Amino acid sequence: MADHPIKARITEVMKDAMRAREKDRLNAIRLILAEFKKVEVDERIDVTDERAITLLDKNWPLQSRPRLM
Repeated sequence: MADHPIKARITEVMKDAMRAREKDRLNAIRLILAEFKKVEVDERIDVTDERAITLLDKNWPLQSRPRLM
């Protein structure tokens, strides 16, 4: 599996949210990772950085995007 820094960084942020017991932040991160996983399964590809940014822009416009970090 190729290295995908955006996806890896979001996964690390998820682990931090778990440790800090931040439920709202954790739920938002899980939604994002679920969308990445859905695309990977449906299209049988690994989500690249470019695709991750496209998915974030499409599903969560900047003004309504949850603050993750």
